Order: sequence, then C-alpha cells, then structure tokens
Amino acid sequence: MMQIAIEKITEFTANFGGTKIYEPLAEIFRQEKPSTVKTSHIFLLTDGAIWDTGKVINLVKSKCNLNQRMHTFGVGHGASEELIKQCACKGFGQF
Repeated sequence: MMQIAIEKITEFTANFGGTKIYEPLAEIFRQEKPSTVKTSHIFLLTDGAIWDTGKVINLVKSKCNLNQRMHTFGVGHGASEELIKQCACKGFGQF
C-alpha cells in the first residue's frame, strides 16, 4: 500500500497557489464514517509550509484516535517538517 502511494506521488505537480490545509481537513473530520467502517486512515500530502501549522496540528490532535488515523507525506524540499511529523504523531499515524 505504501509503495502504491509513493508511486502516485511521483505523478503530482504543484500549481504554486498556496498551501491551505486547515479547511479541507476540518471538512473531512465533519463527515461521518459509515457504520460499516471501523477504522479510517487519512493521508495528508503536502509540498509546502503553512502559516497556521499549530492550528492544523491541534485539529488533528482533537479529531484523531486509534480508529481514525492520519498519515503524512512531505513532497520536495519545501514541505514543513514540523507539520509532517506532528500531524502524524498526533494523528496516530506515520510520516
């Protein structure tokens, strides 16, 4: 599964329009999981840094648990190491 994700990442391109993560994540967390789903895994891929890193990390910390995990991928040299590592750590996932 990890290899498939890595292969897909190599196909991505950036539009340099800015990295906005908080609102899309908040919307994901607002969605209810179907009753048939016991666990979910969210994969955050980013190529940049954001101005509200602490706010995003706190959101992940408040919404993730062992049944809803966040895994992170930083693409390129501009990816925020703090964001990648902390979201995975607070999200019970891997980076």
